[in-house]
Amino acid sequence: MYKLPDNVTQYVTNIKLNTVINIILILLVLNYISFRPKEIATIDIPLIINAFLEKNNNKDLTNEERNKLVDDFSVKLSLTLERLSNKSGLILVPKQAVIAGGTDLTQKVKDELLDI
Repeated sequence: MYKLPDNVTQYVTNIKLNTVINIILILLVLNYISFRPKEIATIDIPLIINAFLEKNNNKDLTNEERNKLVDDFSVKLSLTLERLSNKSGLILVPKQAVIAGGTDLTQKVKDELLDI
């Protein structure tokens, strides 16, 4: 049986080892990209709700109209927060629940919701 020269055998062994190392590195990078922890952002929901109430306080509405306005705003707030979380890959928590850290996105959400 024909035996490969030592330098060729060593070359093939190096190629196999490099291939395994490259595959491991690619898997590590993909794992980091796919499963990196999400960042935390805060939202001051009471502040947004108070701003909404102040904006609509002077409107002459019936109870039914006021209830519909509040229901519509609640749905819009929920959808906005969900979209922001999904789009930005963020975990949103109430500002009051955070002692320190996190990015405050209250003004951004408030401006979007109240069209300021």
